[in-house]
Amino acid sequence: MRTLMTLAALFAPALAFGQGAAPAPQMIATTGGEVSVATPKGDWQCKPMQGSQGPDNQAWMVKCKLKTGGFFFMVAKVYTVPATDVKTAEQLVKEVYPSHYAKLFSKQAISAVQPVKIGGHAGLSYRLTAEHAKKGPILKDEHVAVVGNRTYILSAEGDPAAFAAQAPAFASWAASATFAAPQKAPKTVPAK
Repeated sequence: MRTLMTLAALFAPALAFGQGAAPAPQMIATTGGEVSVATPKGDWQCKPMQGSQGPDNQAWMVKCKLKTGGFFFMVAKVYTVPATDVKTAEQLVKEVYPSHYAKLFSKQAISAVQPVKIGGHAGLSYRLTAEHAKKGPILKDEHVAVVGNRTYILSAEGDPAAFAAQAPAFASWAASATFAAPQKAPKTVPAK
């Protein structure tokens, strides 16, 4: 039986005293249940995906893209790397991701970096403000935690108008996310 880490405590407001629980949402998950999230309400296209470049390089994610109302998508993802390639959340946010974003965007800046807890594990959240050659201004909020050789990510990205309009949808969606715990404890090495 897999143990699930829930992010609801991080993103969802507490129910008011005496308020009943809402009906269970319809969930979408990767084939093995590594990532599971509620299907967002509205006009969305959601797709579970997974890939592998060997036993130590695997990824599972669910991506939900807004079909109307601007450019906006959300991703819940977990990926593994070999123990020798493990980076801390801080290294990812301050070194690895900026290098990656520099290839995608003509301008980019990471701000609002702050600690978060994801499934009880320390991580970081940040805001990316960027300029895309074809899509124009882009905003991205991302929450990242590293546990052993696994990196857990929740992110939302889109044009500023859609981003602002969909902030409540992202908060609700992120609160529904669960990630299956690894079947065995990964080897860990100190981050470089």
